[in-house]
Amino acid sequence: MIDAIRINLLQVLPALDMGGIETGTIELAHHLGHLGYHNFIASNGGKLTATLDPRKTSHIKLPLHSKNPIRLILNVFKLIKLIKKFDINIVHARSRAPAWSAHFACMVTNVPFITTFHGTYSLGGFFKKFYNSVMVRGQQTIAISQYIQKHIIENYSPFLRSQHIILINRGVDLKRFEHNQLTLHNQQKLRQHWNISTHDPLLIFPGRLTRWKGQLIALQALNILRQQKINFTAIFLGSAQGRQSYVNEMHALIKCYDLDGRVKIDQHCPDIIAAYQQADIAVHTAIKPEAFGRVITEAQAAKCLVIASACGAPQDIIQDGITGLLHQPANAQELAAKIKFGLQMNGAAKQQMVATAYKQVQLHYSNEIMFDKTIAVYKQALQERL
Repeated sequence: MIDAIRINLLQVLPALDMGGIETGTIELAHHLGHLGYHNFIASNGGKLTATLDPRKTSHIKLPLHSKNPIRLILNVFKLIKLIKKFDINIVHARSRAPAWSAHFACMVTNVPFITTFHGTYSLGGFFKKFYNSVMVRGQQTIAISQYIQKHIIENYSPFLRSQHIILINRGVDLKRFEHNQLTLHNQQKLRQHWNISTHDPLLIFPGRLTRWKGQLIALQALNILRQQKINFTAIFLGSAQGRQSYVNEMHALIKCYDLDGRVKIDQHCPDIIAAYQQADIAVHTAIKPEAFGRVITEAQAAKCLVIASACGAPQDIIQDGITGLLHQPANAQELAAKIKFGLQMNGAAKQQMVATAYKQVQLHYSNEIMFDKTIAVYKQALQERL
């Protein structure tokens, strides 16, 4: 019986700092630990290491963030030793540099090698594509969205058999949203943190502060709405991760467009779920294809209307006019028009759209679904080795 197969998992990634890959790795580890499976994470460490429950998951610090060829080879031997020491019977790689080391370690130890293809990566020339190809060299390759699944088949077919691509959408912890009911107290607390009034419609723009996420286009759209005398308050939520020059550029545009007092940048939001729950609209503005777009499903889980860029995976997540609204990337005029439409939507129509989106998240994008499908991949890989 496949259900009786023992899982002793090692996940490998560069580090455990903030990010979707890191969060998903830890959430899966906690779930496996809760089910009684032994599991380990190897990385160079980071802020999120402190969130691990040592009773359920062990972290081993290895310099897996390094792309130095000598370090990659040394990591092969360290992983071989780790696999043997802890009797690891499956390895799951989530990033290219550690994946190469894990790939060879698994070949030596005859342990199943699983990969998750988390991004499009830069294709470049042959050598760049060859370097990326390790992410499809697993016994099974997990694609995090339909968009990524198509991308793999179109660009990496020489390195894999298409039947080895498994679509497992990124998940949302719906329990966090169900248990985090928005109260007047935390609503007021968050608005005090932002120093904004409770009267104007609230727009939030969640996502890392980086140029390809489209915040500058968003500011152009907000300027258009200001000129049209549309009332709003807008908050950009996300870390710049050291890109201070980009933040300075955003502040300069805010001042240039006379948006001071109406637009805020918050890199350290104390309650992101409350932010989603009290926002009138969550706006996604990427100008390059998104591999998934977790902020979209998080906002939908919080029953917030979403406007997203029709760029990559968001086109698969959102049915335009049914579960949200789509806008063409890098088009400030259209984005402004969609935001205006969303703000002026009939209440019943808006509620219907939000409810339909929430149901879709329940059916396709919950953590439970992601966990169950991932564990099924592990068991199938182990079954094939029996």
